[in-house]
Amino acid sequence: MHARPLAALVTLVASSALACTEDKGAAPAPHTTLVDIGERVRALGGEPCVDDPEFLCATLEMPLDHGATDGKTIAVAFAVHPAPAASRRGTLIVATGGPGYSGLDYLDDLSEYDARFPEEFDIVHFDLRGVKRSGGLECKTAAAIFYEGGLRAANAIEEKWLTGKAKTFAVECVKEMGLPEEDLPFYNTEQATEDLEAFRERLGIDELTLYGLSYGTQLTQTYSQKYPHRVRALAIDGVIDLTLDHREYMTNLHHGVSQLLRLTLEHCAENPDCAAAFDAAPGANAAEKVFAGFDAVAKELQAGAKLVLWTTTDGTEIEESYSRSALDTTTFNAVGAPVSRRDFPKALGAAYQFGDYLPLVRIFYETGGIDPDSGAAMARADADTGISNAVYYTVTCNDYGNDANSEAARVELYLSAGRALWPDGRVLSPYYGDLPCMFWPVTKPASETLPLTQAGVPVLVLGATGDNATPVDQGEATFARLEDGYLVTVEGAGHVMWGYNACADAIVTPFLLHGTRPAQEVSTCADTFVAAEAP
Repeated sequence: MHARPLAALVTLVASSALACTEDKGAAPAPHTTLVDIGERVRALGGEPCVDDPEFLCATLEMPLDHGATDGKTIAVAFAVHPAPAASRRGTLIVATGGPGYSGLDYLDDLSEYDARFPEEFDIVHFDLRGVKRSGGLECKTAAAIFYEGGLRAANAIEEKWLTGKAKTFAVECVKEMGLPEEDLPFYNTEQATEDLEAFRERLGIDELTLYGLSYGTQLTQTYSQKYPHRVRALAIDGVIDLTLDHREYMTNLHHGVSQLLRLTLEHCAENPDCAAAFDAAPGANAAEKVFAGFDAVAKELQAGAKLVLWTTTDGTEIEESYSRSALDTTTFNAVGAPVSRRDFPKALGAAYQFGDYLPLVRIFYETGGIDPDSGAAMARADADTGISNAVYYTVTCNDYGNDANSEAARVELYLSAGRALWPDGRVLSPYYGDLPCMFWPVTKPASETLPLTQAGVPVLVLGATGDNATPVDQGEATFARLEDGYLVTVEGAGHVMWGYNACADAIVTPFLLHGTRPAQEVSTCADTFVAAEAP
Protein backbone atom coordinates (compact mmCIF):
# COMPACT_ATOMS: atom_id res chain seq x y z
CA MET A 1 0.00 0.00 0.00
CA HIS A 2 2.93 2.26 -0.41
CA ALA A 3 2.11 5.28 -2.51
CA ARG A 4 3.69 8.26 -4.08
CA PRO A 5 2.82 11.47 -2.24
CA LEU A 6 1.16 14.49 -3.79
CA ALA A 7 4.22 16.15 -5.25
CA ALA A 8 5.19 17.94 -8.46
CA LEU A 9 2.25 18.49 -10.77
CA VAL A 10 2.86 16.78 -14.10
CA THR A 11 -0.07 17.03 -16.47
CA LEU A 12 -0.32 14.26 -19.04
CA VAL A 13 -2.19 14.88 -22.26
CA ALA A 14 -5.24 12.68 -22.62
CA SER A 15 -6.13 11.64 -26.17
CA SER A 16 -9.94 11.54 -26.18
CA ALA A 17 -12.26 14.41 -25.46
CA LEU A 18 -12.39 15.60 -21.88
CA ALA A 19 -15.28 14.18 -19.89
CA CYS A 20 -17.86 16.89 -19.48
CA THR A 21 -19.06 18.06 -16.10
CA GLU A 22 -22.16 19.93 -15.14
CA ASP A 23 -23.97 21.10 -12.02
CA LYS A 24 -26.38 18.18 -12.30
CA GLY A 25 -27.39 17.48 -8.72
CA ALA A 26 -24.36 19.38 -7.42
CA ALA A 27 -23.74 19.33 -3.71
CA PRO A 28 -24.69 22.61 -2.06
CA ALA A 29 -21.79 25.04 -2.17
CA PRO A 30 -20.40 25.98 1.22
CA HIS A 31 -21.50 29.38 2.42
CA THR A 32 -18.98 32.18 2.31
CA THR A 33 -18.24 33.09 5.90
CA LEU A 34 -15.98 35.79 7.25
CA VAL A 35 -13.89 33.37 9.28
CA ASP A 36 -10.17 33.96 9.70
CA ILE A 37 -8.83 30.40 9.96
CA GLY A 38 -5.30 31.74 10.07
CA GLU A 39 -6.12 33.57 13.29
CA ARG A 40 -7.56 30.38 14.77
CA VAL A 41 -4.48 28.34 13.78
CA ARG A 42 -2.18 30.95 15.32
CA ALA A 43 -4.26 30.83 18.51
CA LEU A 44 -3.42 27.11 18.66
CA GLY A 45 0.29 27.89 18.42
CA GLY A 46 0.59 27.95 14.63
CA GLU A 47 3.61 29.65 13.11
CA PRO A 48 4.85 30.02 9.52
CA CYS A 49 6.17 26.67 8.31
CA VAL A 50 9.91 26.55 7.70
CA ASP A 51 9.54 24.95 4.27
CA ASP A 52 6.75 27.27 3.11
CA PRO A 53 5.91 30.33 5.24
CA GLU A 54 2.56 30.75 3.47
CA PHE A 55 1.45 27.71 5.47
CA LEU A 56 0.99 27.84 9.23
CA CYS A 57 2.38 24.82 11.07
CA ALA A 58 0.76 23.79 14.35
CA THR A 59 1.45 20.76 16.52
CA LEU A 60 -1.61 19.74 18.48
CA GLU A 61 -1.68 17.48 21.51
CA MET A 62 -4.00 14.52 20.98
CA PRO A 63 -4.98 11.69 23.30
CA LEU A 64 -2.97 8.58 22.56
CA ASP A 65 -6.31 6.78 22.99
CA HIS A 66 -9.29 8.91 21.99
CA GLY A 67 -11.52 6.43 23.80
CA ALA A 68 -9.95 7.19 27.18
CA THR A 69 -11.05 10.08 29.38
CA ASP A 70 -7.47 10.78 30.45
CA GLY A 71 -4.01 9.37 29.93
CA LYS A 72 -1.08 9.79 27.57
CA THR A 73 -1.02 12.30 24.76
CA ILE A 74 0.87 12.51 21.49
CA ALA A 75 1.71 15.44 19.21
CA VAL A 76 0.21 15.54 15.70
CA ALA A 77 1.50 18.11 13.21
CA PHE A 78 -0.75 20.01 10.79
CA ALA A 79 0.01 22.63 8.14
CA VAL A 80 -2.75 25.02 7.07
CA HIS A 81 -2.79 27.42 4.14
CA PRO A 82 -5.63 29.71 5.28
CA ALA A 83 -7.98 31.11 2.65
CA PRO A 84 -8.60 34.87 2.86
CA ALA A 85 -11.60 35.47 5.11
CA ALA A 86 -13.43 37.51 2.47
CA SER A 87 -13.37 34.73 -0.15
CA ARG A 88 -13.22 31.62 2.04
CA ARG A 89 -15.77 28.90 1.25
CA GLY A 90 -14.47 25.83 3.06
CA THR A 91 -11.59 23.60 4.16
CA LEU A 92 -9.92 20.94 2.00
CA ILE A 93 -7.98 18.14 3.70
CA VAL A 94 -5.27 16.33 1.70
CA ALA A 95 -4.56 12.87 3.13
CA THR A 96 -1.40 11.33 1.69
CA GLY A 97 -0.24 7.76 1.28
CA GLY A 98 1.77 5.00 2.90
CA PRO A 99 0.82 4.83 5.71
CA GLY A 100 4.12 6.45 6.56
CA TYR A 101 4.63 9.30 4.11
CA SER A 102 4.75 12.83 5.45
CA GLY A 103 2.10 15.27 4.28
CA LEU A 104 4.20 18.18 5.53
CA ASP A 105 7.07 17.21 3.24
CA TYR A 106 4.87 18.04 0.24
CA LEU A 107 3.12 21.30 1.08
CA ASP A 108 1.06 22.45 -1.87
CA ASP A 109 -1.57 25.19 -2.01
CA LEU A 110 -3.11 23.46 -5.08
CA SER A 111 -3.02 26.68 -7.10
CA GLU A 112 -1.51 24.81 -10.05
CA TYR A 113 -4.66 22.70 -10.14
CA ASP A 114 -6.84 25.81 -10.03
CA ALA A 115 -6.02 29.30 -8.74
CA ARG A 116 -9.31 29.34 -6.84
CA PHE A 117 -8.25 26.60 -4.40
CA PRO A 118 -6.10 28.77 -2.09
CA GLU A 119 -8.50 31.70 -2.45
CA GLU A 120 -11.62 29.76 -1.50
CA PHE A 121 -10.39 26.86 0.63
CA ASP A 122 -8.06 26.41 3.56
CA ILE A 123 -5.63 23.75 2.32
CA VAL A 124 -4.59 21.32 5.07
CA HIS A 125 -1.75 18.79 5.06
CA PHE A 126 -0.67 16.73 8.07
CA ASP A 127 1.73 14.07 9.30
CA LEU A 128 -0.15 10.96 10.40
CA ARG A 129 0.42 10.08 14.06
CA GLY A 130 3.90 8.56 14.31
CA VAL A 131 5.19 10.08 11.05
CA LYS A 132 8.08 12.59 11.09
CA ARG A 133 6.85 15.71 12.92
CA SER A 134 4.09 13.67 14.55
CA GLY A 135 6.46 11.41 16.44
CA GLY A 136 9.28 10.55 14.05
CA LEU A 137 8.95 6.79 14.52
CA GLU A 138 11.57 4.91 12.49
CA CYS A 139 13.32 1.55 12.43
CA LYS A 140 15.81 2.02 9.60
CA THR A 141 18.40 -0.42 10.85
CA ALA A 142 15.88 -3.24 11.26
CA ALA A 143 14.35 -2.45 7.87
CA ALA A 144 17.74 -2.48 6.13
CA ILE A 145 18.36 -6.00 7.39
CA PHE A 146 14.83 -7.12 6.52
CA TYR A 147 14.90 -5.84 2.93
CA GLU A 148 18.41 -7.11 2.21
CA GLY A 149 18.07 -10.08 -0.12
CA GLY A 150 14.51 -9.15 -1.07
CA LEU A 151 11.10 -10.44 -0.10
CA ARG A 152 10.53 -13.20 -2.62
CA ALA A 153 9.48 -16.71 -1.63
CA ALA A 154 8.68 -19.34 -4.27
CA ASN A 155 9.47 -22.59 -2.48
CA ALA A 156 9.61 -24.08 1.00
CA ILE A 157 13.26 -23.12 1.61
CA GLU A 158 12.75 -19.49 0.61
CA GLU A 159 9.50 -19.36 2.59
CA LYS A 160 11.26 -20.54 5.77
CA TRP A 161 14.09 -18.03 5.27
CA LEU A 162 11.71 -15.14 4.62
CA THR A 163 9.48 -16.06 7.57
CA GLY A 164 12.49 -15.98 9.88
CA LYS A 165 13.50 -12.58 8.53
CA ALA A 166 9.98 -11.22 9.00
CA LYS A 167 9.83 -12.39 12.61
CA THR A 168 13.22 -10.88 13.42
CA PHE A 169 12.23 -7.61 11.77
CA ALA A 170 8.98 -7.38 13.74
CA VAL A 171 10.86 -7.76 17.01
CA GLU A 172 13.76 -5.46 16.13
CA CYS A 173 11.62 -2.74 14.50
CA VAL A 174 9.41 -2.44 17.57
CA LYS A 175 12.50 -2.34 19.76
CA GLU A 176 14.15 0.32 17.57
CA MET A 177 11.05 2.54 17.62
CA GLY A 178 11.45 2.86 21.37
CA LEU A 179 7.74 3.02 22.15
CA PRO A 180 6.30 1.14 25.10
CA GLU A 181 4.60 -1.91 23.63
CA GLU A 182 1.33 -0.97 25.32
CA ASP A 183 1.25 2.22 23.21
CA LEU A 184 1.53 0.46 19.83
CA PRO A 185 -2.16 -0.51 19.42
CA PHE A 186 -3.15 3.17 19.26
CA TYR A 187 -1.21 3.86 16.08
CA ASN A 188 -3.99 2.95 13.68
CA THR A 189 -6.46 4.48 11.23
CA GLU A 190 -9.30 4.59 13.75
CA GLN A 191 -7.27 6.80 16.12
CA ALA A 192 -5.96 8.90 13.19
CA THR A 193 -9.58 9.50 12.19
CA GLU A 194 -10.20 10.92 15.66
CA ASP A 195 -7.11 13.12 15.31
CA LEU A 196 -8.67 14.61 12.18
CA GLU A 197 -12.01 15.13 13.91
CA ALA A 198 -10.32 16.78 16.90
CA PHE A 199 -8.48 19.12 14.51
CA ARG A 200 -11.80 20.09 12.92
CA GLU A 201 -13.39 20.74 16.31
CA ARG A 202 -10.53 22.85 17.62
CA LEU A 203 -10.62 25.08 14.56
CA GLY A 204 -14.41 25.39 14.72
CA ILE A 205 -14.91 24.15 11.15
CA ASP A 206 -18.40 22.87 10.33
CA GLU A 207 -17.53 20.54 7.46
CA LEU A 208 -14.59 19.26 5.47
CA THR A 209 -13.89 18.51 1.83
CA LEU A 210 -11.65 15.44 1.68
CA TYR A 211 -9.12 14.31 -0.92
CA GLY A 212 -7.34 11.04 -0.12
CA LEU A 213 -4.66 9.33 -2.17
CA SER A 214 -3.63 5.70 -1.71
CA TYR A 215 -3.55 5.02 2.06
CA GLY A 216 -5.24 8.42 2.36
CA THR A 217 -8.28 6.81 0.74
CA GLN A 218 -8.45 4.42 3.69
CA LEU A 219 -8.27 7.24 6.21
CA THR A 220 -10.79 9.49 4.44
CA GLN A 221 -13.24 6.63 3.86
CA THR A 222 -13.01 5.74 7.55
CA TYR A 223 -13.61 9.37 8.57
CA SER A 224 -16.55 9.67 6.19
CA GLN A 225 -18.13 6.51 7.54
CA LYS A 226 -17.99 7.79 11.10
CA TYR A 227 -18.68 11.50 10.49
CA PRO A 228 -20.76 11.74 7.30
CA HIS A 229 -22.47 14.92 8.53
CA ARG A 230 -19.05 16.60 8.62
CA VAL A 231 -18.16 15.74 5.00
CA ARG A 232 -19.13 18.05 2.15
CA ALA A 233 -17.53 15.91 -0.59
CA LEU A 234 -15.02 13.06 -0.79
CA ALA A 235 -12.59 12.29 -3.63
CA ILE A 236 -10.49 9.12 -3.35
CA ASP A 237 -7.62 8.47 -5.73
CA GLY A 238 -5.83 5.10 -5.93
CA VAL A 239 -8.45 3.40 -3.81
CA ILE A 240 -8.13 0.76 -1.11
CA ASP A 241 -11.19 -1.50 -0.80
CA LEU A 242 -11.85 -1.52 2.94
CA THR A 243 -13.90 -4.72 2.79
CA LEU A 244 -10.90 -6.89 1.84
CA ASP A 245 -9.15 -8.72 4.65
CA HIS A 246 -5.36 -8.83 4.80
CA ARG A 247 -4.78 -11.90 2.68
CA GLU A 248 -7.45 -10.85 0.18
CA TYR A 249 -5.81 -7.46 -0.23
CA MET A 250 -2.33 -8.87 -0.76
CA THR A 251 -3.61 -11.55 -3.14
CA ASN A 252 -5.44 -8.90 -5.13
CA LEU A 253 -2.21 -6.88 -5.27
CA HIS A 254 -0.33 -9.93 -6.57
CA HIS A 255 -2.84 -10.51 -9.37
CA GLY A 256 -2.84 -6.81 -10.30
CA VAL A 257 0.95 -6.72 -10.62
CA SER A 258 1.00 -10.01 -12.57
CA GLN A 259 -1.54 -8.59 -15.00
CA LEU A 260 0.55 -5.45 -15.53
CA LEU A 261 3.64 -7.57 -16.18
CA ARG A 262 1.75 -9.63 -18.74
CA LEU A 263 0.55 -6.51 -20.56
CA THR A 264 4.02 -4.96 -20.45
CA LEU A 265 5.69 -8.00 -22.00
CA GLU A 266 2.91 -8.36 -24.58
CA HIS A 267 3.45 -4.75 -25.61
CA CYS A 268 7.14 -5.53 -26.11
CA ALA A 269 6.21 -8.52 -28.27
CA GLU A 270 4.14 -6.23 -30.49
CA ASN A 271 7.13 -3.92 -31.03
CA PRO A 272 9.69 -5.53 -33.40
CA ASP A 273 12.56 -3.44 -32.02
CA CYS A 274 11.81 -4.62 -28.47
CA ALA A 275 10.98 -8.22 -29.38
CA ALA A 276 14.15 -8.70 -31.47
CA ALA A 277 16.27 -9.19 -28.33
CA PHE A 278 14.31 -12.38 -27.63
CA ASP A 279 14.49 -13.93 -31.10
CA ALA A 280 16.65 -16.80 -29.82
CA ALA A 281 14.18 -17.70 -27.07
CA PRO A 282 11.87 -20.70 -27.54
CA GLY A 283 8.32 -20.03 -28.65
CA ALA A 284 5.92 -20.16 -31.58
CA ASN A 285 5.44 -16.39 -31.70
CA ALA A 286 6.94 -13.14 -30.43
CA ALA A 287 4.88 -13.11 -27.23
CA GLU A 288 5.94 -16.61 -26.25
CA LYS A 289 9.56 -15.71 -26.96
CA VAL A 290 9.45 -12.56 -24.79
CA PHE A 291 7.89 -14.45 -21.88
CA ALA A 292 10.43 -17.25 -22.33
CA GLY A 293 13.18 -14.63 -22.25
CA PHE A 294 11.92 -13.28 -18.93
CA ASP A 295 11.81 -16.81 -17.53
CA ALA A 296 15.34 -17.54 -18.77
CA VAL A 297 16.75 -14.43 -17.07
CA ALA A 298 14.88 -15.32 -13.89
CA LYS A 299 16.22 -18.89 -13.99
CA GLU A 300 19.77 -17.67 -14.47
CA LEU A 301 19.46 -15.32 -11.49
CA GLN A 302 17.89 -18.10 -9.43
CA ALA A 303 21.06 -20.10 -10.03
CA GLY A 304 23.19 -17.27 -8.68
CA ALA A 305 23.27 -13.49 -8.38
CA LYS A 306 25.16 -11.46 -10.96
CA LEU A 307 27.87 -8.99 -10.00
CA VAL A 308 27.43 -5.68 -11.80
CA LEU A 309 29.93 -2.82 -11.80
CA TRP A 310 28.18 0.49 -11.17
CA THR A 311 29.91 3.87 -11.62
CA THR A 312 28.60 6.80 -9.57
CA THR A 313 28.48 10.36 -10.86
CA ASP A 314 31.79 11.17 -9.15
CA GLY A 315 33.49 8.23 -10.88
CA THR A 316 33.46 5.83 -7.94
CA GLU A 317 33.01 2.21 -9.00
CA ILE A 318 30.63 0.10 -6.92
CA GLU A 319 30.08 -3.62 -7.33
CA GLU A 320 26.41 -4.52 -6.97
CA SER A 321 24.93 -7.98 -6.60
CA TYR A 322 21.77 -8.40 -8.67
CA SER A 323 19.65 -11.40 -7.61
CA ARG A 324 16.43 -13.15 -8.53
CA SER A 325 14.72 -11.30 -5.72
CA ALA A 326 16.10 -8.01 -7.08
CA LEU A 327 14.48 -8.86 -10.41
CA ASP A 328 11.22 -9.38 -8.54
CA THR A 329 11.47 -5.95 -6.96
CA THR A 330 12.49 -4.34 -10.25
CA THR A 331 9.54 -5.93 -12.02
CA PHE A 332 7.03 -4.85 -9.37
CA ASN A 333 8.20 -1.24 -9.52
CA ALA A 334 8.73 -1.09 -13.29
CA VAL A 335 5.26 -2.19 -14.35
CA GLY A 336 3.72 0.76 -12.47
CA ALA A 337 4.53 3.61 -14.87
CA PRO A 338 4.59 4.22 -18.65
CA VAL A 339 8.30 5.11 -18.95
CA SER A 340 9.54 2.13 -16.96
CA ARG A 341 7.13 -0.16 -18.85
CA ARG A 342 8.93 0.97 -21.99
CA ASP A 343 12.45 0.57 -20.60
CA PHE A 344 12.07 -2.59 -18.51
CA PRO A 345 11.64 -5.08 -21.41
CA LYS A 346 14.64 -3.52 -23.17
CA ALA A 347 16.76 -3.96 -20.04
CA LEU A 348 15.47 -7.52 -19.76
CA GLY A 349 16.47 -8.05 -23.39
CA ALA A 350 20.00 -6.84 -22.69
CA ALA A 351 20.29 -9.37 -19.87
CA TYR A 352 18.89 -12.18 -22.02
CA GLN A 353 20.76 -11.44 -25.23
CA PHE A 354 24.12 -10.25 -23.93
CA GLY A 355 24.21 -11.13 -20.22
CA ASP A 356 24.33 -7.39 -19.48
CA TYR A 357 22.51 -6.74 -16.21
CA LEU A 358 23.54 -3.11 -15.81
CA PRO A 359 20.33 -1.75 -17.45
CA LEU A 360 18.24 -3.75 -14.97
CA VAL A 361 20.27 -2.31 -12.09
CA ARG A 362 19.61 1.18 -13.42
CA ILE A 363 15.88 0.53 -13.50
CA PHE A 364 16.06 -0.93 -9.99
CA TYR A 365 17.46 2.40 -8.81
CA GLU A 366 15.18 4.63 -10.88
CA THR A 367 11.89 2.90 -10.10
CA GLY A 368 12.76 2.41 -6.43
CA GLY A 369 13.45 6.10 -5.90
CA ILE A 370 17.00 5.24 -4.84
CA ASP A 371 19.96 7.59 -5.12
CA PRO A 372 22.50 5.55 -7.13
CA ASP A 373 25.38 7.49 -5.57
CA SER A 374 24.49 6.31 -2.07
CA GLY A 375 26.52 3.13 -2.47
CA ALA A 376 25.37 -0.44 -1.92
CA ALA A 377 21.84 0.94 -1.99
CA MET A 378 20.21 -2.38 -2.81
CA ALA A 379 20.78 -3.50 0.75
CA ARG A 380 19.57 -0.29 2.35
CA ALA A 381 15.96 0.34 3.24
CA ASP A 382 16.84 3.92 4.16
CA ALA A 383 17.58 4.57 0.49
CA ASP A 384 13.87 5.41 0.35
CA THR A 385 13.82 8.17 2.93
CA GLY A 386 10.27 9.20 2.10
CA ILE A 387 8.43 6.58 4.12
CA SER A 388 8.61 5.37 7.70
CA ASN A 389 8.60 1.57 7.69
CA ALA A 390 7.88 1.69 11.42
CA VAL A 391 4.62 3.56 10.86
CA TYR A 392 3.72 1.55 7.76
CA TYR A 393 3.84 -1.76 9.59
CA THR A 394 2.40 -0.54 12.89
CA VAL A 395 -0.65 1.07 11.28
CA THR A 396 -1.15 -1.65 8.67
CA CYS A 397 -0.84 -4.52 11.13
CA ASN A 398 -3.10 -2.83 13.67
CA ASP A 399 -5.74 -2.01 11.06
CA TYR A 400 -6.04 -5.58 9.81
CA GLY A 401 -5.82 -7.11 13.28
CA ASN A 402 -5.08 -10.70 14.22
CA ASP A 403 -7.10 -13.27 12.30
CA ALA A 404 -6.07 -16.22 14.50
CA ASN A 405 -5.50 -16.73 18.21
CA SER A 406 -1.96 -18.08 17.91
CA GLU A 407 1.09 -16.83 16.07
CA ALA A 408 1.58 -20.22 14.41
CA ALA A 409 -1.98 -20.23 13.08
CA ARG A 410 -1.68 -16.67 11.77
CA VAL A 411 1.56 -17.46 9.98
CA GLU A 412 0.16 -20.61 8.41
CA LEU A 413 -2.94 -18.82 7.13
CA TYR A 414 -0.81 -16.15 5.49
CA LEU A 415 1.76 -18.55 4.05
CA SER A 416 -0.82 -20.97 2.70
CA ALA A 417 -2.43 -18.16 0.71
CA GLY A 418 1.04 -17.27 -0.62
CA ARG A 419 1.70 -20.83 -1.71
CA ALA A 420 -1.42 -20.70 -3.86
CA LEU A 421 0.32 -17.95 -5.87
CA TRP A 422 3.53 -19.88 -6.57
CA PRO A 423 2.32 -21.30 -9.91
CA ASP A 424 1.92 -17.69 -11.09
CA GLY A 425 5.35 -16.88 -9.76
CA ARG A 426 7.06 -14.42 -12.07
CA VAL A 427 6.69 -11.77 -9.37
CA LEU A 428 5.86 -12.74 -5.76
CA SER A 429 7.43 -10.06 -3.55
CA PRO A 430 4.30 -7.85 -3.37
CA TYR A 431 2.34 -10.52 -1.52
CA TYR A 432 5.03 -11.15 1.10
CA GLY A 433 5.55 -7.49 1.93
CA ASP A 434 3.14 -7.67 4.88
CA LEU A 435 4.43 -10.95 6.32
CA PRO A 436 5.86 -9.11 9.40
CA CYS A 437 2.29 -8.38 10.48
CA MET A 438 1.94 -12.01 11.46
CA PHE A 439 4.50 -11.34 14.22
CA TRP A 440 3.59 -7.77 15.16
CA PRO A 441 2.34 -7.19 18.73
CA VAL A 442 -1.26 -6.58 17.65
CA THR A 443 -4.04 -6.87 20.23
CA LYS A 444 -7.06 -6.23 18.00
CA PRO A 445 -8.83 -9.25 16.48
CA ALA A 446 -9.53 -9.10 12.76
CA SER A 447 -13.06 -7.91 12.05
CA GLU A 448 -15.20 -7.31 9.02
CA THR A 449 -15.20 -3.73 7.73
CA LEU A 450 -18.54 -2.38 6.62
CA PRO A 451 -18.64 -1.20 3.01
CA LEU A 452 -18.70 2.52 2.34
CA THR A 453 -22.19 3.50 1.10
CA GLN A 454 -22.06 7.15 2.15
CA ALA A 455 -25.66 8.29 1.87
CA GLY A 456 -25.89 12.05 1.54
CA VAL A 457 -22.25 12.58 0.57
CA PRO A 458 -21.06 12.67 -3.07
CA VAL A 459 -18.00 10.46 -3.56
CA LEU A 460 -15.69 10.57 -6.57
CA VAL A 461 -13.60 7.42 -7.12
CA LEU A 462 -10.49 7.77 -9.29
CA GLY A 463 -8.30 4.92 -10.51
CA ALA A 464 -5.97 3.87 -13.31
CA THR A 465 -5.62 0.56 -15.10
CA GLY A 466 -1.84 0.92 -14.86
CA ASP A 467 -1.81 1.22 -11.04
CA ASN A 468 0.58 -1.31 -9.46
CA ALA A 469 -0.05 -0.24 -5.83
CA THR A 470 -3.85 -0.14 -5.53
CA PRO A 471 -5.30 -2.27 -8.35
CA VAL A 472 -8.07 -0.52 -10.24
CA ASP A 473 -10.68 -3.16 -9.42
CA GLN A 474 -10.58 -2.14 -5.75
CA GLY A 475 -11.86 1.30 -6.70
CA GLU A 476 -14.48 -0.23 -8.97
CA ALA A 477 -15.75 -2.43 -6.14
CA THR A 478 -15.87 0.57 -3.78
CA PHE A 479 -17.77 2.65 -6.33
CA ALA A 480 -20.36 -0.09 -6.87
CA ARG A 481 -21.51 0.18 -3.23
CA LEU A 482 -21.92 3.96 -3.11
CA GLU A 483 -25.32 5.62 -3.02
CA ASP A 484 -24.04 8.83 -4.63
CA GLY A 485 -20.83 7.70 -6.31
CA TYR A 486 -18.95 8.56 -9.51
CA LEU A 487 -16.16 6.55 -11.10
CA VAL A 488 -13.32 7.92 -13.22
CA THR A 489 -11.03 5.31 -14.77
CA VAL A 490 -7.81 6.36 -16.49
CA GLU A 491 -6.63 3.88 -19.13
CA GLY A 492 -2.92 3.21 -18.58
CA ALA A 493 -0.84 5.65 -16.50
CA GLY A 494 0.00 4.69 -12.89
CA HIS A 495 -0.71 5.23 -9.20
CA VAL A 496 -2.71 8.39 -8.26
CA MET A 497 -4.10 10.50 -11.09
CA TRP A 498 -5.29 13.95 -9.99
CA GLY A 499 -2.76 16.41 -11.37
CA TYR A 500 -1.35 13.81 -13.77
CA ASN A 501 -4.12 13.46 -16.36
CA ALA A 502 -5.91 16.43 -17.94
CA CYS A 503 -9.15 14.52 -18.48
CA ALA A 504 -9.30 13.39 -14.86
CA ASP A 505 -8.40 16.91 -13.69
CA ALA A 506 -11.38 18.30 -15.59
CA ILE A 507 -13.64 16.10 -13.43
CA VAL A 508 -11.91 16.12 -10.05
CA THR A 509 -11.14 19.84 -9.80
CA PRO A 510 -14.72 21.16 -10.21
CA PHE A 511 -15.98 18.36 -7.96
CA LEU A 512 -13.73 19.51 -5.12
CA LEU A 513 -14.19 23.20 -5.78
CA HIS A 514 -17.93 23.39 -6.31
CA GLY A 515 -19.32 19.94 -5.58
CA THR A 516 -19.98 19.57 -9.31
CA ARG A 517 -20.93 15.99 -10.06
CA PRO A 518 -19.74 14.47 -13.34
CA ALA A 519 -22.23 14.38 -16.21
CA GLN A 520 -22.25 10.58 -16.01
CA GLU A 521 -21.67 8.13 -13.22
CA VAL A 522 -18.84 6.35 -15.05
CA SER A 523 -16.18 8.22 -17.05
CA THR A 524 -13.12 6.91 -18.88
CA CYS A 525 -10.01 8.98 -19.57
CA ALA A 526 -7.33 8.02 -22.07
CA ASP A 527 -3.67 7.95 -21.16
CA THR A 528 -0.48 6.09 -22.00
CA PHE A 529 0.27 2.52 -20.98
CA VAL A 530 3.78 2.41 -22.47
CA ALA A 531 5.58 5.68 -23.14
CA ALA A 532 6.82 6.50 -26.62
CA GLU A 533 10.50 6.12 -27.32
CA ALA A 534 12.57 9.09 -26.22
CA PRO A 535 13.74 11.24 -29.19
